[in-house]
Amino acid sequence: MKIDTDKLREDLLEESRGAFYVGHFGGAMAEASEIKTASTEKLAEIARRNRVSLSDYETD
Repeated sequence: MKIDTDKLREDLLEESRGAFYVGHFGGAMAEASEIKTASTEKLAEIARRNRVSLSDYETD
């Protein structure tokens, strides 16, 4: 399965920022830092941890 890592990274960062600013969840900023530099495999792991469906990011 090939995924659009740019879109996945962008969406995960947006979710992290929302968790920080809306929910005042400090760990979200640490996760955002991790997302910015994550490999494709690590992004997939973070997505699974956050219950994000990777099938939504599949490319042809």
